[in-house]
Amino acid sequence: MAVYRRRPRIRLVPLTVGLLLVVALFGGLGFLMSEDRFPGVVLNTARLDSHIKYLSSLSLEGRAVGTEGEISAVQYIRGVLDTIGFKTTVQTVPLQGVTLPAVNLSIGSDNLRRGQDFVITSEAENVNIVELKDERILYGGYCIKTDGNPEDYDNFCSSDVRGRVVLCLVNDPFEGPLTYYGRWVYKVEELRRRGAAGVLLVHTTESAGYGWNVLQSPDGGENIRLMSKDGEKGLKIRAWIAQHVAERILKTSIDRAFEEANTGGLCMQETDMVLHVRLDITTRELYGLNVVGQLDGSARNNEHVIVTSHHDHLGAIERNGEKVIYPGAVDNASGVGKLLELATYFAAMKSQARCCKRTLVVITPTAEESVLLGSSYYADHPQLPLAQCAAVLNMDGMNIWGPTTDSVGIGSERSTLGDILARAAREEGQRVAPDPAPEQGLFFRSDQLPFARKGVPAMKITHGFSFTNHEQDIDEYLNATVWDYNRNVYHQPLDTYEYLHKQGDPYSGAEQEFKVGARVLFDLLVRGFSPKWMPGEPFARFRA
Repeated sequence: MAVYRRRPRIRLVPLTVGLLLVVALFGGLGFLMSEDRFPGVVLNTARLDSHIKYLSSLSLEGRAVGTEGEISAVQYIRGVLDTIGFKTTVQTVPLQGVTLPAVNLSIGSDNLRRGQDFVITSEAENVNIVELKDERILYGGYCIKTDGNPEDYDNFCSSDVRGRVVLCLVNDPFEGPLTYYGRWVYKVEELRRRGAAGVLLVHTTESAGYGWNVLQSPDGGENIRLMSKDGEKGLKIRAWIAQHVAERILKTSIDRAFEEANTGGLCMQETDMVLHVRLDITTRELYGLNVVGQLDGSARNNEHVIVTSHHDHLGAIERNGEKVIYPGAVDNASGVGKLLELATYFAAMKSQARCCKRTLVVITPTAEESVLLGSSYYADHPQLPLAQCAAVLNMDGMNIWGPTTDSVGIGSERSTLGDILARAAREEGQRVAPDPAPEQGLFFRSDQLPFARKGVPAMKITHGFSFTNHEQDIDEYLNATVWDYNRNVYHQPLDTYEYLHKQGDPYSGAEQEFKVGARVLFDLLVRGFSPKWMPGEPFARFRA
């Protein structure tokens, strides 16, 4: 789950599971049937609450990939979908877990502290030890080489980075919303393609979009990755370094480094800092589980719409001899609960011959917290051809802070899904607000992305920030709710069912999200709307 931050566009110058909750599963949907209009619906908040309560319970120990907790969550989700009439399968996702029981890293004469100065993993295959000695660090600014869109930009300047360790700033220098080139994942992919030995990613809260505490939470635990493809070589080291470490390497302030990078023309350059690192590595094979449910429509050409919401979270970590559990109630038991309620709604519509022309496919991917691995695997191995997928809607998190006058579709401006969302929001008495944090690249940070990279119009439906009855104290209210969640609860053990219920009104905003999502799906499944990418949208070139 990606988080929002109130930041300007940075330039840094600044199983056996009881299914009692499925009893009377189609009750409380409140249909207002008519042939020529959307049948109104009321969210069954008690049932949604029961989904969240179970999925975030401590017995599931944070639903980490490949654990009994994930298996229990999968059995629960599949049980609900089976009961309401979906055909379900579980897609096995082959993964590799990497742990580093011993880590020593120094830059120059400084021995760095794991967790305080850096966090690290390795993509090296079939080795027990990674050791780099006397590696002079290269500095590559943003480490970007574009294809001319949004503009020509090249930090590599024909430099050979094979076997080198490269320090990269996170974010990009372009005007407007963050591009994929600004994401840390792009920088890793680019350096991997070029044969680098490693990357040091500079962390600042503004450029990353989250605090150092988010990186610290899983550090020392297991890092999950897809099993490598034949011939693909990973980076020997992949590390984040704290701002003060980057300033020592660059011998300048981080503000100055960003300012110089933003002016353009910065090519790969040698620093005078030398890195020494030794990692002891243990690996194991494991399997994540994607739950896939299918509600067949009347079309015979495999036309379908996908709804996603990841079920995994960070699991449990041993810390100071104690087990610390990350329950993931908001992220993302709540999103899965909304998906199950939407599935229930459309299954009930089908039972009354009110749905659907297109097939509805719901997926709860595994390993989203490990950089969208489950959804990426499904996009490469789809149950139905993605050329016949009209659209993908993703739900990650839930508005637990009360009703708003606006709705948001992350990525909706990239396709005519934005028009469908605007219509749905208007019919629910809302307006569509723009992406609240375009500088954070939220579209690239959740499970809609792998499908967009296959050419399927996609967006994430979420809430706006114009909270009803808080027009006069909106800054204070946001600081006490949304921003407090981002600072202190997101990816922390505090993200619990009890935290959700400490909010004054945890379900009225969720009901708005649910209703808008149901209307958008109705237009896609029943009315047969066919979204198109906007002219010039880079993802359009991947559309079959």
